[in-house]
Amino acid sequence: MGKRRKRWLSRASIGLAAGAVLVAAALASAASAQDERGRAEAMVTELEGDVSHRALTAEVVARAHQYLTQGQKLRASGDETRAKLADAVAREWAEVGRDLVRTADLEQRAIRARGEADDAGAQVDRERALLDEAIAQNGRLRAQVEAAEHEKKQEPEKTSASAARDNGKNSGLARPKTPAPAASTVPKAPATGGKP
Repeated sequence: MGKRRKRWLSRASIGLAAGAVLVAAALASAASAQDERGRAEAMVTELEGDVSHRALTAEVVARAHQYLTQGQKLRASGDETRAKLADAVAREWAEVGRDLVRTADLEQRAIRARGEADDAGAQVDRERALLDEAIAQNGRLRAQVEAAEHEKKQEPEKTSASAARDNGKNSGLARPKTPAPAASTVPKAPATGGKP
């Protein structure tokens, strides 16, 4: 009886171990199904709470709800395999909704960045035009200063050259001469020798 008892205990322990493994697998499967369903429900709730993208995700959220409801009905009828599939499809629809939201946000950021770049480009163009105008004005002022300096250099040469020509030489223009005093107009001094 000792051997039979040992065999029976050994078979019973193997049976119990196998049963425990099956129960653990079923629990893990149920937990993973609940995780899949829980993730899908959490994403759908998040999408429903996003008011700014509600119009964008309305159809996707409706599809996810449809598959969550279908999974719940299948689970209630005892078809766990198909219920898991329905939960997985619901999660996929929820992920599509989340991707739509991300894409819309990226598009908005790209539009803003393009607008800012256009504004910056317009600002650069305005500043470039102002710089070109300042350079042109600087060139005009420089030309005026050079012309004034050139005229200033030319004037002294003209006046000094004409003054040198006119010093003792007649350059074609008659200079007024001051007449020398005439001898007859000079009064004579009275003679002092006799009586007047």
